[in-house]
Amino acid sequence: MKVVRIVLILFAIGALCVFGMFLNLSPRSGSQGGGDWIVLGQGSAGSGAKTPAGAPTAKKAPVAARVNGEAIRECDLALDLPKDSFGIASDDIRNTRLQRMIETVTIRQFLASKNIQVPESDIDKEIQNLRDNPPNAGCACCRFPSLEAFMQANFFDLKELRGVIAADLGLQQYLIAQWEKEFPPGEKRNKALQQDRPRLERYYIKVSHIFFNTFQNPLFGDKPDEVRKATAAKAQAAWKRLQEGAKFEAVAKDVSDDAVSRPQGGELGCIMADAFGKDFADAFARLKNGEYSKPVESPWGFHIIRRETFTDEDVANLLKSEFLDTKHAEVLNEIHANAKVELPGQESPAPVPAP
Repeated sequence: MKVVRIVLILFAIGALCVFGMFLNLSPRSGSQGGGDWIVLGQGSAGSGAKTPAGAPTAKKAPVAARVNGEAIRECDLALDLPKDSFGIASDDIRNTRLQRMIETVTIRQFLASKNIQVPESDIDKEIQNLRDNPPNAGCACCRFPSLEAFMQANFFDLKELRGVIAADLGLQQYLIAQWEKEFPPGEKRNKALQQDRPRLERYYIKVSHIFFNTFQNPLFGDKPDEVRKATAAKAQAAWKRLQEGAKFEAVAKDVSDDAVSRPQGGELGCIMADAFGKDFADAFARLKNGEYSKPVESPWGFHIIRRETFTDEDVANLLKSEFLDTKHAEVLNEIHANAKVELPGQESPAPVPAP
């Protein structure tokens, strides 16, 4: 099972980062970076660098914010904004981008203080990966049709996206180093795996599925019974193919509505046991390794479930993933606690909360 990545890109989908939810950002026409500034937070998390956050700009360009003394300029926020914003006010787009840039700059400064650099070639590879496998579109089984569609929907230009990816990859590098330090290969790691395996096997399952979506069918709201009946028939037809000798992976790639797992032949890897509800979990519990179920209904649709073997590698990856998630929250707490964010034109300071 692949280790669950810490994907900072996902904070764009909610259009709010931890800073942004509390900063109450509003543009100040004509602000030039002088005048009244409000300081949020204390201390400094950065390396002391003063490199502009966006593309090289004139030093006199209006300043939208300063992060530990580093300027984010209004021209950075205006780069390649979509002309058709579907009725969303330009101020909202600007503020969404500013919130993300503040977060990205604070992380980049933290990484610089740890002497962590991400090669441009690694960012290029991740961009290509996102082109080949676009980000999830609001749920676990759907993807944006393309990277460009994701960028437009979330008001990214390529330069900002590269910065977010660099922050993501750099944090992964730092956190994995912490894992290796805390649990080096050998006796200590093996002991932790042995101790945690029973717990992990209670809370996680390793599963593949062939999925038939009812929840997102546009007719489901008006005609739920008709949609369920038609979808159940599709699931039953797929199950019949399996009974006739078709390979599970081939059927999943052919008919599954799960755009994320479909290319992998339905493989979900290790997920929370109750991720798809009680009926799914109960059907899984009745299976032996390698067996598949009849179609099972969940709140999202119908699933044909195959139980996969839970291996030592899965235990190690889950334990590592839990460690990385916990450490990630701790690192962001540290970054936010030490950050000093200055915004022009605000009358009173807003607290910088823990995530």
